[in-house]
Amino acid sequence: MKYIILSLLFVTTAFAQYPIELPKEYPAVKKYNGVFMRISKQESNLYMLQLYGTTFAEKEEDVVILSDKDFATTIKEVEVKTIYELIATGSNITHASIDVIKDQKELRYLNLSKNKNISDETCRKIGEYFPELERLNLYQTAVTDKGLEYLSNLKNLRALHLFGSKVTFKAASDFRNLMAQNGNDDLEITIGGKHPALGSIKYNAFLKATYQKNADSGKLNPDFKVDVAGETKPNKKYEDSE
Repeated sequence: MKYIILSLLFVTTAFAQYPIELPKEYPAVKKYNGVFMRISKQESNLYMLQLYGTTFAEKEEDVVILSDKDFATTIKEVEVKTIYELIATGSNITHASIDVIKDQKELRYLNLSKNKNISDETCRKIGEYFPELERLNLYQTAVTDKGLEYLSNLKNLRALHLFGSKVTFKAASDFRNLMAQNGNDDLEITIGGKHPALGSIKYNAFLKATYQKNADSGKLNPDFKVDVAGETKPNKKYEDSE
């Protein structure tokens, strides 16, 4: 009984701080088991909208997949709000859904992963409508190398996820270098598979400079050492069990 009370107290406290706004006036959000809430207590005018791509149903034939039409209905329900983060995954939406949110100028985080109909045309519209976007997830979409060309004006883009898309590693690497030449040297791109992440050029330069500084200090000062934050503990001895 004690644990039940504590759990209820935790849920009540969390929702009191970040109220989820899913009453009767958002039936389309509820239909797709979505979440619509303020991103924080401090930013009370900015919202996060998450939509799962399918409805829950006991029978597979009764499952409904999120379409452009239902997406438009959902956005119409919440259009008086300012969306800061939008997640719509595993659906049948296309680039047409991007037109529906083109006036959401405060959008900074966009997750369109697992949407097989998201294409290069989607990227064109994203680049045109959301120049301040900071994070973009295109995991398992139909985006190709061509789509990256439309994103080159996203000067504040910090994270781009392309794993499972049709983008090649070379195109992703060239895109990161192009963005750096245009003033955005803090972009990290993940393309997955056997390819390493293309880390932020700015951050990599910082790490290299820090390492070189410590290396040079060690050469000049034999007593130089780098302090490790926090308490360190020796590794436990490992023994094979018989």
